[in-house]
Amino acid sequence: MPIKVNEIVIKATVVDTRKGQANQDANTAQGTLSDDDKKNLVTECVEQVMEILQRKNER
Repeated sequence: MPIKVNEIVIKATVVDTRKGQANQDANTAQGTLSDDDKKNLVTECVEQVMEILQRKNER
């Protein structure tokens, strides 16, 4: 059965765990992320969407 998503809400909390790395902080401020950071972000977003869809189907 196909799933149609009418609305998606994405919330994110950003925590800087890289202290003392001014160069990486500057890159992050410019909006550039490493490939690993991008993959982690996408993975977490997918997990949250799947949880929401699962809760919606349980109703």
